[in-house]
Amino acid sequence: MSSLLVTVVHILINAALLLTASRIMDGVTIPEDPLVLVMGGALLWVGESVIKPILNVVSIPIIAVTFGLFRAVISFVVLGAIIYILPELTIESITDLFLLSLFISIFGSVAKSLISLIEQL
Repeated sequence: MSSLLVTVVHILINAALLLTASRIMDGVTIPEDPLVLVMGGALLWVGESVIKPILNVVSIPIIAVTFGLFRAVISFVVLGAIIYILPELTIESITDLFLLSLFISIFGSVAKSLISLIEQL
């Protein structure tokens, strides 16, 4: 698959993850407007594939000292920036932010693995 197609698939998967999370979790709301969902998916893609790796490299010493637990803080920061940029996405509490981060990490990893398998075919 071309890299543009893979990027579009990642953005659509992220949009679907946000919509699913808003339906499952009471403290997470995002309108079902397709444009807002795609914008959220695109911002999530940029955060996960561009910003997060840069923050991981910059904070290698802290990650090493905390045995990798600081990566959760990085995920919170990236998700918090997305919430700040996209005001339609609202999260009521820090617990909901943690659960959303966990949800996106787990199911996003599964989706990325499936995309990698499909690319190999």
